[in-house]
Amino acid sequence: MQYILTRTGPGPVAGVVPIGGRPIKPNWLPYVRVNDPAAVAARAEQLGGRVIVRPSPEIRKGSVAVIVDPSGAAIALQKWPF
Repeated sequence: MQYILTRTGPGPVAGVVPIGGRPIKPNWLPYVRVNDPAAVAARAEQLGGRVIVRPSPEIRKGSVAVIVDPSGAAIALQKWPF
């Protein structure tokens, strides 16, 4: 998979993954750096959000979760480095 990172200093600040031939509309998924994606995702659920991707060893070694708020806006929670 091609993954393009942008930098403004020594570390990456944004990344882009091409959609390719997949049937997905163009979109943005902002990532928020957290210490414990599972704990933050659980707290989001307690507050009325929904977890759509739970941390799993198969996905970035369990270092990422994706949550949505009650209106459907999504963000990814990422432990860094993973």
